[in-house]
Amino acid sequence: DATSGAIAEEQVITFPLLSNRPFSSAGLILSATANSGLPVTYMVVSGPATISGNQLTLSAAGTVTVRASQPGDENYLAADPVDRTFTVSANEQSWAATHFTTEELADAAGRG
Repeated sequence: DATSGAIAEEQVITFPLLSNRPFSSAGLILSATANSGLPVTYMVVSGPATISGNQLTLSAAGTVTVRASQPGDENYLAADPVDRTFTVSANEQSWAATHFTTEELADAAGRG
């Protein structure tokens, strides 16, 4: 630790590749880990998606890049961030998501 003068150790993030996929409103759970055991955080670098915790939610078709990072602590240096890029292909659901609001889609589903 910082008080004993010990040198912080390096850490590495393992972030599995994300495969290309058709659009879906269902969330995708991200599963990166750091060899330090410290928690990994995520951010959307680019593309039609949002992140909450480790759940990635797609909002349209397109190319999405997600970054996993771990800033380190008193025992570990910051890990090099790892980016994963994948393509979300268009389908009827992605078309509807970009042309209607969530409320309009829910109303239509309720009417059958």
